[in-house]
Amino acid sequence: MPSLASRIRLSPRNELILTLGILVLAVALPAMALMWSTRQILDRESRNLRVDYDRLHRLQLQAAGLEIANRIRALASPTPEETTNTTQGIGSRFLELLNQHKADSVLILDDEGRPLYPAPVWAIAASSPKDEAASKHLLALWEEVTPNAPVEGVLRTLRTLETESLGAARTLSGRLVVPGLEWAAVSMMDPGHSEYRRTLDSLDRHVRDYSDPLMPAGQRLFLRERLRSVGIDDTPSAEEAERLGLAAAISFRRPENPGILERARGMESVWMLRSPEGTVVWLFREERLRQLMETLAQRSLAPRGYTVTLGRIPEGTPERNGLQAPIGEAWPGWELRLDGTQADLAIQQAIRRQALLHLLTAVCAIVLGGFLGGLAVRRFLQQARSTQVRHDFLSLVSHELRTPLTSIRMLVDSLAGDPDPDPGRTRQYLGIIARENQRLSRLVDDFLTFSRLERGRMTYDFQTVAPEEITEAAVASVRTRFSVPGCDLRVETSPDLPPIEADVPSLSTALINLLENAFKYSGPEKRILLTTTRQTGDICFAVVDNGCGFTPDHRERIFERFYRVQGSGQGSAGVGLGLHIVKSIVEAHRGRIEVDSTPGHGSRFAIHIRVTPPNP
Repeated sequence: MPSLASRIRLSPRNELILTLGILVLAVALPAMALMWSTRQILDRESRNLRVDYDRLHRLQLQAAGLEIANRIRALASPTPEETTNTTQGIGSRFLELLNQHKADSVLILDDEGRPLYPAPVWAIAASSPKDEAASKHLLALWEEVTPNAPVEGVLRTLRTLETESLGAARTLSGRLVVPGLEWAAVSMMDPGHSEYRRTLDSLDRHVRDYSDPLMPAGQRLFLRERLRSVGIDDTPSAEEAERLGLAAAISFRRPENPGILERARGMESVWMLRSPEGTVVWLFREERLRQLMETLAQRSLAPRGYTVTLGRIPEGTPERNGLQAPIGEAWPGWELRLDGTQADLAIQQAIRRQALLHLLTAVCAIVLGGFLGGLAVRRFLQQARSTQVRHDFLSLVSHELRTPLTSIRMLVDSLAGDPDPDPGRTRQYLGIIARENQRLSRLVDDFLTFSRLERGRMTYDFQTVAPEEITEAAVASVRTRFSVPGCDLRVETSPDLPPIEADVPSLSTALINLLENAFKYSGPEKRILLTTTRQTGDICFAVVDNGCGFTPDHRERIFERFYRVQGSGQGSAGVGLGLHIVKSIVEAHRGRIEVDSTPGHGSRFAIHIRVTPPNP
């Protein structure tokens, strides 16, 4: 049973259309499947990446919260040695703690948890013999001072206290007596007074002195303000810390748990942090503490593309979804918020890179498929053209060879069957047979030449020759055939032509084909002119006839293989290979061919070959 392929007969055109359709399906369907699968893979990977990165965000958030909680506990841990219940060295320790810590202020407590420094003045008030002696001198001062000379009385009392070593004496409210008297003297003295500067400097030293006897924070702040009013404005770094500590000590209650932030009583934006031993309480302003913790979190998370902020947990807000996490018991009521915009941008870039990789893979696969498909189509078209050429070639060969062979066979049969041949008719028949045989030889030569050209097997032996040699070879080949009534062949060759590089047989064949065409396409009265001249740097071989000519629309196609100009008379004779062979031979000689034709007035074909340059 014959196969389906053998029973289906398709024309080359339909076969090409079918092949192209199959090729398009073979490339398009896998390409579409690849793009669809790539899209699915990208979507899945995008979802997986988002889930992984969201999990990573939350882990980073928890790690940052844990780091902040540990940092808060660490702020409370490293403290100097525990203080005692005495005031010995408290002021110096206060300054030391401020310099060693990032807190805004510090409270030093006694064993019962009461502020020692800074503290309200009554908390450190004490009574001693020196205090009583100083009180008697003050009472005497107020009794002896006269309205006309108050400064002298104050200065005399100050010298008396100095003489009796009563510099540590305090009033009933706990304030130091000497700095108070010094300010009273300064406030009453004229700046030009001889004791003004010495007394003012002494007061400034007392205000700056944090050693024993320790000046109460309230008195120190008051005197600092008074000194500032008289032009001493070098505010010490501990002044703000003392103000904050004193404000917190007014309604102070010691935090219960060490290492956990608690809000200071009566102060909305101040937080307290108790040391483990319980003798030191650190004070932080809320904004400073927030900045400190944010800086800590940013230091570890910013290089990874995160932005961290701290904020209070909104009251009355239900549980929220998102990148927030409470810091926990280390800082109650506050949460850590993670902005992963930069990290999400990195995710998007990673997804885009992955998508681009898949897309490039798909595009490369499509391009490769299209390229291979194009090669297949090109191969098919070449095969189809080759098949068509073979078909046309065989058809023309069979047709063109059949005509002279039929004529020869008929003439030979006629001569062989004539019992009494007439000599005149016999000579006529033999002349026709000779011409047909010559035509047959020319056809065979053209077919062989065309076959070698198509297979790339045409070989040329270029030598330096005189142009006349080529012209004479071509004329000698056609002279016998052109020696018929009504044919006028003229040859004109310019003298002293320079030599050229050429293959004599092939270039002669090109001229012969031009002469044959001139003979074939001319009427009964044939006038053919072959000229060989020099034009600038070329040798020009021109064949001019008085034939039928052709229109300009045939000019570009007459050199195609198997193309014949259709017309009346002998215009349709031949196989359409002559001019194709001529052009191929001329191009092999790196020359050019010109055509000039007018319908009804003949044609001119000119071959231009470069002159051989002279030897240096």
